[in-house]
Amino acid sequence: SRLRLFQIDLLHYDSILAAIRGCHGVFHLASPCSVDRVNDPKRELLDPAIEGTINVLKAAKELGVGRVVVTSSISAIMPSPYWPADVVKTEQCWADEEYCKQNELWYPLSKTLAEKAAWEFSKENDLDVVVVNPGTVMGPMIPPTLNASMQMLLRLLQGSIQRFTACLFKFCKFC
Repeated sequence: SRLRLFQIDLLHYDSILAAIRGCHGVFHLASPCSVDRVNDPKRELLDPAIEGTINVLKAAKELGVGRVVVTSSISAIMPSPYWPADVVKTEQCWADEEYCKQNELWYPLSKTLAEKAAWEFSKENDLDVVVVNPGTVMGPMIPPTLNASMQMLLRLLQGSIQRFTACLFKFCKFC
């Protein structure tokens, strides 16, 4: 009975303000993800992820929100080809930005840059931010179309093993 839904655009600050006004905490879960080729990475993935995250954090700070939980991704940690294989990945391990650019791994780059921006904003503005880095997020579908995680699962179930085996383990340009 207390749930209220808002339609927001992460690149439109006022829509975020309206959605979180009166909240004590915010879960920032939104970030574009595509299993298909990305034609304009800046417009399709990078700007919405980075600017969207900053807009959420700015609004939270402006409205006095107590804590923001940012859902990042394992993609902000991997690919990290130069991290020693026998060393546990910690908060110091990030996806290699240059490697992502060279291999057109735009989603991992977007998650890495957005998470780094969140940590920087948190420190500079004394905002309580917590980040989680799940491998994938699945659950009941709310929108009428499949999201990227569900598209990947569906394609795996339909036999697209070769393409997605490469995606899951080598971070091909379709993830």
